[in-house]
Amino acid sequence: MKNPGWSPALWSIGLAALAAAACIDTSSLKQPSGAGGTAGTIPAAGRGGTTGHAGTGGAPGVGGRGAAGSPSCDSPVGVYDRCEGACGCAGFQSPVVYGNFVINECGSGSAAFINGSVVTAIEWDESATLSADGITLQWQDGSVWVRTCSSGPHGVFLVPDAAGMFDGSNAAGVVGAWWSTGDLYDGDNSPGSGTCPMAGFPRESCSVLQTPTPGAPFRPDSRGRGMCTAGVAAEIVNGTDGQPAYSSIWGNIIGFSLAYDASLDAGIDGLGVYDAPAHGITGFAFDIDAVPPGGHIRVTFPTRDTLKNAAYWQGAMSDLSPVTIPGHYEMHWPEIGGPMYLSGAPAFDPTTLEEISFHVVSNLDGPIPYSFCINNVTLLTN
Repeated sequence: MKNPGWSPALWSIGLAALAAAACIDTSSLKQPSGAGGTAGTIPAAGRGGTTGHAGTGGAPGVGGRGAAGSPSCDSPVGVYDRCEGACGCAGFQSPVVYGNFVINECGSGSAAFINGSVVTAIEWDESATLSADGITLQWQDGSVWVRTCSSGPHGVFLVPDAAGMFDGSNAAGVVGAWWSTGDLYDGDNSPGSGTCPMAGFPRESCSVLQTPTPGAPFRPDSRGRGMCTAGVAAEIVNGTDGQPAYSSIWGNIIGFSLAYDASLDAGIDGLGVYDAPAHGITGFAFDIDAVPPGGHIRVTFPTRDTLKNAAYWQGAMSDLSPVTIPGHYEMHWPEIGGPMYLSGAPAFDPTTLEEISFHVVSNLDGPIPYSFCINNVTLLTN
């Protein structure tokens, strides 16, 4: 099938990732944003919400993204206010439980899995049990993570079917599928027809997309890790004009369409417009389990008029989105802008969204090998 999501662009690469760790939100996906809030300096401490986006519950945050909220009680997943008992670094940072890994009060992490109310940290060789009221997580070593709870999700989880597709039955009305592409591929997904080889570069100079295969169904990971991808974003080299070939060697992308109800062979011509505000959608959230070296990734939001130069998270001020460590990230529409490299870029318009995507960005300094999974994809409503 044709790829409904190819979007090669005149990507401008090469600026170092800015010190944007303070934009990281390590909250639970079920955590409402706090009211008010002030920007802080400790990335792990920012819980819930974005500065300037009022919500319910919580006191002003001390770091990260400002306003702190409270996680839901029905799952161990979330940010815990503190550690009590046998804590190695009590008061250093807030412990966090994600869907497939945990970070303790000392900042040390472990892969993990959750079975009901029990969290098992694999590297720590230890388990913890959530109390019936959802407030405390009791570890075998005697440490206890404590949090304040509230109830209710603040967004719509998007769960694809076995073929990586959304049928519109979700509460956000999303219809579409996950897809992948890279500078080796063109809109028909045939390798060798992309912007890199068509510009005369040998295949070994182009980006490598090991998984998933463009044009084939992009299926969720069988172990529950979400939508996984691996490959290498190629180093940008000079073209025949002696200038860096930004528009030809731009990396790889995975993403999903939001309103694609045409036949699968219609390609980008079949992309429909998704009016996010009309559906009550105010932003986007996701988990990522590993980050490309140097944080060379953009969370992009192509619209009807910007498929080839899409706005991205913090794109008005940064070359890259502030995805610097594994974890949970949230963003709201006022934070989407740019692209920074495009003079006079149009204002981002969430009423004409077509896709949401993750672009592993090529750069001038060397190839970027990567392997990561995107999970807990949510359209925010707060």
